[in-house]
Amino acid sequence: MNWILKELSSEHPDRRTALKYGVYMFLLTLLKIELDINILWYLRRGNMRWRSVLMGIVYEKALRKRDLSGYIKKEDEEEDGKKPGEEEGGNVEGGKKKEDKKEADQGKILNLMSSDAERVGNLCNFMVPLVQAPLEFIFGVVFLYHLLGWSAFAGVVFLPVIAVFSKLITSFYEKLVNQSNEIKDKRMTATNELVQAIRQLKWFGWEHQFAKKVLSVRETELGLFLKMAFLGVGMEVIWGITLPGITYLGFLAYVKLAKEELTIPIAFTALQVFGMLSQPIWMLAQGILHFIMIYASVTRIETFLKEDEVPTWVSSLADSSKNTKPVEEDKRVGFESATIAYEEDTLEKATADVPAPAEGEEDAQEVGTPVEEDKGFRLVDLDVTFPEGKLTLVTGASGSGKTSLLLALLGEMNLLSGKIYLPKQPSVVDEHTGLYNGVAYAAQAPWLQHATVRDNILFGAPFDRKRYDAVVEACALKPDLKLLDLGDMTEIGEKGVSLSGGQKARVALARAVYSRAKILLLDDTLSAVDTHVGAHIFKAFSSHLFKGRTVILVTHAVDLCLPAASFMITMSEGRIILAENVSQISSPQEASAELQKIIESEEAIQEAMDQKGDTSDAVEQAAEGETAVKKASKLIDEETKMEGSISWAVYKSYIQSAGYWMWVVVIVAYAISRGSDILQQVFLKIWGEAYGPVEQSTVFLVLNQIKSATHAIFDFASASAGRPWGLPDPRENVNPYLLILLGIDLWMTFVQFIASFAMALLALKASRTLFRDTILSVIGGTFRYFDKTPTGRILNRFSQDFATVDGELSNWLEFFVMNLMGYLRAIVVVIAIVPWFLVVTIIVLYIFFRLSQAYLACSREFRRLESISKSPIFSQFGETLSGLATIRAFGSERRFNEEIQTKVDGYMKAHNGLWMSNRWLLARFDLIGALAILVSIVLVIIGNISAGLAALGLFPLTPPRIHCLSTH
Repeated sequence: MNWILKELSSEHPDRRTALKYGVYMFLLTLLKIELDINILWYLRRGNMRWRSVLMGIVYEKALRKRDLSGYIKKEDEEEDGKKPGEEEGGNVEGGKKKEDKKEADQGKILNLMSSDAERVGNLCNFMVPLVQAPLEFIFGVVFLYHLLGWSAFAGVVFLPVIAVFSKLITSFYEKLVNQSNEIKDKRMTATNELVQAIRQLKWFGWEHQFAKKVLSVRETELGLFLKMAFLGVGMEVIWGITLPGITYLGFLAYVKLAKEELTIPIAFTALQVFGMLSQPIWMLAQGILHFIMIYASVTRIETFLKEDEVPTWVSSLADSSKNTKPVEEDKRVGFESATIAYEEDTLEKATADVPAPAEGEEDAQEVGTPVEEDKGFRLVDLDVTFPEGKLTLVTGASGSGKTSLLLALLGEMNLLSGKIYLPKQPSVVDEHTGLYNGVAYAAQAPWLQHATVRDNILFGAPFDRKRYDAVVEACALKPDLKLLDLGDMTEIGEKGVSLSGGQKARVALARAVYSRAKILLLDDTLSAVDTHVGAHIFKAFSSHLFKGRTVILVTHAVDLCLPAASFMITMSEGRIILAENVSQISSPQEASAELQKIIESEEAIQEAMDQKGDTSDAVEQAAEGETAVKKASKLIDEETKMEGSISWAVYKSYIQSAGYWMWVVVIVAYAISRGSDILQQVFLKIWGEAYGPVEQSTVFLVLNQIKSATHAIFDFASASAGRPWGLPDPRENVNPYLLILLGIDLWMTFVQFIASFAMALLALKASRTLFRDTILSVIGGTFRYFDKTPTGRILNRFSQDFATVDGELSNWLEFFVMNLMGYLRAIVVVIAIVPWFLVVTIIVLYIFFRLSQAYLACSREFRRLESISKSPIFSQFGETLSGLATIRAFGSERRFNEEIQTKVDGYMKAHNGLWMSNRWLLARFDLIGALAILVSIVLVIIGNISAGLAALGLFPLTPPRIHCLSTH
């Protein structure tokens, strides 16, 4: 551009040479377009790979982490009294920050998987710009030195002041990011609690009270959002002042100290170079804020990955490398002088110097001396070995530790001292029975997947019709399957929502029995069924399905199960108070006096439970509405996507949520902001022409024989003074020019601050309204809606979608409005100077419109596919976290891990298609923009237009890259 303006400003301009420079400029733009497309493709590929890996790592860690979701510590009761962000900071001990030991709940894990993984993935987008920005800055400064000499470095003194203010802002911003992340976790946890318990809340009419709790947390989050937006705008203003400041100081040094003339070629070329420098400066400002958020997300993920895990023998993921060869192992099932607790603090003290287990001892966990400090419920002095291949009954009053005993045996609790024996080696198969050395577990609160009845029973095992039919018959499921339209191929909904409590317990029992695991842990599975159904199920304990299997059954129905049992233990306050061989006892009358007393107490408990259990199914069936009749085969509706273009109602809802007056303020503010750029460029034209003859600016219209009144906008001639605005000759007094330029720069900074802050307020108001309306709409849903809509789909709306509304949408909306005003300004300026460009503008706009139509039709579908393909990921995350103990007991972690990877791959396919369609549009927009610049150069050259107006006409035209991205 400098060469073009120099040719046009010379006494005898060579327009052919200027045209040649224009062609060179066009060819270099084409090269830049090709390089940019390749760079962006590699960056997006890296982004997707990082996100996929992080989502997989978070899920795999969730499969290995300790499940303390049902245990509440004393410290947690005081959580509400802490200030936001206090926990994340931790305590300082010995000069080091003490790690936050609080376990991540489901809300935080969902945020880690979605928002934090996306943030860290976006780091890849900053990698190349991080290298590119300094290079652009260096080349820009070198070029400025070529134009202005040493005066180009005058603005360097401005940078230390900017750095100090930036440091202050970033320190505050970092604290707000940490607090915001913590509040987001609380909001997702509260939302998850509301959605998970919505049926019970609606029965009692409490859904609005819980919704108020969610909205209260949301208000706190939006308060932090406003503070972050204010600091972000402050950072933009500070770095936005940098460019005008450096420009002003550079021009000041050039005309005052170097005593040079600020001609049009130098002024506008320098201004364009300063404009080029604004991109790396803006990238630096944005990069600082993004790196703060990325660092906070990396810290959160790192903290989660450091959380306590179950021992290596518990998880099939943890010890997969050790089970490559069968080893001789201890086949005992039981405990040896074991003390076990839920608390992790005592575990930390007790396991400081625990040696790794030797080879061949994967099935035993041993810890040293017990910890004396009492911090909650414990299983104490467990010393028992369950008979191999026999039935063991576990009895005791409610809260005595029966369920904890099974969880401790599975390794789900913390071993403080002693040993646990549980052979888990699926690769070792008994040749005679076909059973493998593994565990099957049926929890007291049955955990079921959103799948068909058959898939829940098979649980990844091969389908064997003969064995399957025998299991269905043994678990009394045949009458229930007859009620279903498609029998066992009927979906049972999330958490078995369409089944009664007894039906869910029997499906969970069938899953354990169908497996070929040698050890069965059954937690009170008979309590959820009627007496006659329990008697039918108990007969199966003598069938071939249980032959050679070690069965540990928690039950109160001692009189029913005693004849088939070989061993019986009784729990009380976490201790085994009775462990007796009952293989020789065929009836309760033959038992010892102590045992008879225990049997009588268990019978009383069972009778009380039977009285409640006789009506439990009826109550649940009435709540579900259709349990006793034929059920629909497809309970859960597939997530659908809208077809065609986005309706006006969608845009209108967002506009109304922010308020019409807010939009008026934002549009007017940005119109003034972008219009101020014209004022700066016009003034530089006046300054540059002031070095020539006075008549150059006053008779410009006559010399070019152009009668259009539009040129008067850019001439500002003063008949009385001979120069615009009565300004003096800059060679004699340049101070007025410098003061006017300073005033224009300050005005531009002020209106930019007003516009950015108005946009932040608009986004805040829209987010508040949309979230409130969405939460109220959800709690107003019917029972049928929650039956057919997975919670993962609902949580996806409140996690990923609102993260987009709060962050991406507001940022890109600001870019869209700002650049739309910028392009309107450019079109008006160029048409006013070169009227024939109106024809080019119409053609370009038509091509832009047709390309945008094709792009939007494609990108909308990809965006919808991306959204609906992420809901299954949320659903599986939530489902997995609810059933960790069952998944680990069956050793199915690897299968679940493969399933989530398949779903993540499906999501990334849609995500990749979305961004590749954007790159398609980006290349074409840039190409058309380059052609428009070339045509404008040709029109300027052949139109005999002065250098000043030529600079005004060419300066605003740049390839519409940001406009394309903001449209996306």
